Amino acid sequence: MVRGIHDMTYSRFSQVLEEALRLLVKRCPRLVRMCYWAGTSCISMEELQHRQSFDLGFHTRKALTDVRPILAAIQKAFPGKLTVVQAPDEFGSGFRGLFKLPGRRAITLEVLSNFEDVAESELVPSSMVNGLRRVSLARYLADKIQCGAERSEARFASAIERDLAWLGLECDTRVRQSERMDDYRTRLERLKESGRA
Repeated sequence: MVRGIHDMTYSRFSQVLEEALRLLVKRCPRLVRMCYWAGTSCISMEELQHRQSFDLGFHTRKALTDVRPILAAIQKAFPGKLTVVQAPDEFGSGFRGLFKLPGRRAITLEVLSNFEDVAESELVPSSMVNGLRRVSLARYLADKIQCGAERSEARFASAIERDLAWLGLECDTRVRQSERMDDYRTRLERLKESGRA
């Protein structure tokens, strides 16, 4: 029986997360080369020193990257240790699995393809694991604000901007995912022409 991690203390969870990251960096260079550590897990651990979510998420550095070779590399590096619970779609846009660690602990592992290239300037070195890049706090907040703003009425967008100003952050640009649909279609056409989609 695999034990979960939801009832661990912060200190113990931090150790388990760091162990998972070290194993992935050591045994799966493709993941490290093509992706960065993303989402709430890296911000919670490295910026805020607390933990609220129990997953390990990675996003591709390049737009619309097929993640199936990354999945194959992880499965090869860790035979029988990744149970896929959400397989990649026909485009290879992402997968989710349960990654079993030594000591019968397990953590959710997710790899997703980005819709846009991520500039190296929006990534920072992980303070937990050498050789691993993670999303910067500014990029993380910008993504969360964009997502929240798209789901909210326009009146909430100004409140989000006030909150950012209070944190000492200002937006260089304001772009909604819905405004980028033409770019996504163009990129998809390029993928189709190259035989990758």
